[in-house]
Amino acid sequence: MMTKLLITNYERNVLINSYLLKNTPELDDIRRLLVHNKHISENDVSTEMARRIKKHKADWLRVTYLDLTKDKSRSSYYVKNGEKFTCYFCNKPLTSKAYFVTDKDDKVFQVGSECVKKIANPEFMINSQLAKNSREQKRLEKLQANYPEAIEVAKYNVLAIRYMFKLVLSKKELDKLQNIVKKCHNIVRRYISGKGSGTGDLSLYTKEFNRYKNWLMNYHTDNLDTPSRFPTSILTNMIITGQKDEANKIYDNVSKSDGIITNDIAIKIKNEEFLNWCLSNMLRFDGYEKHKITVSKFGEFNMVVGKRRNNYWYKVDSSIMLRMANYPKIKPLSVERLSLLKDGMIPTPETRKKLIADFILLLNNNKFHIYHPNLKRLSDRNYRKYSNNIYVYSNKGDLAIFSIDDILNKIMLDYITTPNSVKLNIHNLVDNANKITVKELTQQIEKDIQIDQSIKELF
Repeated sequence: MMTKLLITNYERNVLINSYLLKNTPELDDIRRLLVHNKHISENDVSTEMARRIKKHKADWLRVTYLDLTKDKSRSSYYVKNGEKFTCYFCNKPLTSKAYFVTDKDDKVFQVGSECVKKIANPEFMINSQLAKNSREQKRLEKLQANYPEAIEVAKYNVLAIRYMFKLVLSKKELDKLQNIVKKCHNIVRRYISGKGSGTGDLSLYTKEFNRYKNWLMNYHTDNLDTPSRFPTSILTNMIITGQKDEANKIYDNVSKSDGIITNDIAIKIKNEEFLNWCLSNMLRFDGYEKHKITVSKFGEFNMVVGKRRNNYWYKVDSSIMLRMANYPKIKPLSVERLSLLKDGMIPTPETRKKLIADFILLLNNNKFHIYHPNLKRLSDRNYRKYSNNIYVYSNKGDLAIFSIDDILNKIMLDYITTPNSVKLNIHNLVDNANKITVKELTQQIEKDIQIDQSIKELF
């Protein structure tokens, strides 16, 4: 039986230079897998890793595609007979046209006409390139100078158009719209191929298309106070990033409720435009300047909490935030309600370091000193067991134990989400913490060192 691929060679080539994977420490293990393998199957990873890849791969691809743009400094290149070019993504030989795209690090990739569709346009899946050769390209440029909007309509893929409009148009109107796109495409193709010199009703078809497009935009902005209507561009974005099955599931769910998004569907949508739409209704409260929230293209909320002129950045998953906002009947968030988000607030790496440093500073300001045990001879596993704690001398001479997790997710989070007038009572924290003597801690460490050495001798 053939082993199922979790990440194909094509997907691996797209993700290997992903800005997201290169700059997210939590994804280092995924990137290492991609570096050392041409593809990844279920046999290559643990069951837990396989489950993680299946759950998040679509999001990794979506974000990576959004970071790629056509290189405006280079024109597309028509491949001549005998020239050997391959597409960076799919590794297939390029026989017609090569496109140049850049990533967030300005690295340039050579991509074929099929693969470039996935990154060509953020709203519509682009149709096959209209011009087939350099002669047709010149005629296309001439036509585009006079009919720029018509050329855009001619490029739209009919499947993407149907997804964009089918939640809000009847089948009869949808067929009319599809016919407009086809007619635009046929007129343009006939003109640039030299089979005809007239432009027919290009202007009329463009005007009709824009009427539908404007109507769609108005439909989705009719009621901004309750943004429950589904932004159908999400469906086409999902198709572009290879999530057609998921797009169909969402469409089936939404179409049964007359275009209204249910909470279950909303919390699964990681779309920047949609989440910003929701956010505009959630941020109508006085404390906004103290607790700023934005949406990232990774489909999550970024929140900065201010405390005594310091800023602390957190990430909040969109599903948690939308549940807190009571989607779809969104209620404005208040400073009091934001405190209920604590379980879902994940500090950024920089904020983690800052919170720990600030906690140590508060200890020092209150005349408490830290004890640093000698952990040099411990194995990595046992080293982490002790290094994940901060040991503080109490007034009685023993050591108060504070875990890093408690400092980040309880002590300091509670502190920075309270008003500036509220101070952290360090003396109470030390008095109520779990205690251990220096002698007991040293004995524990020595025992673990002996166990580590015994295991090492066995193997």
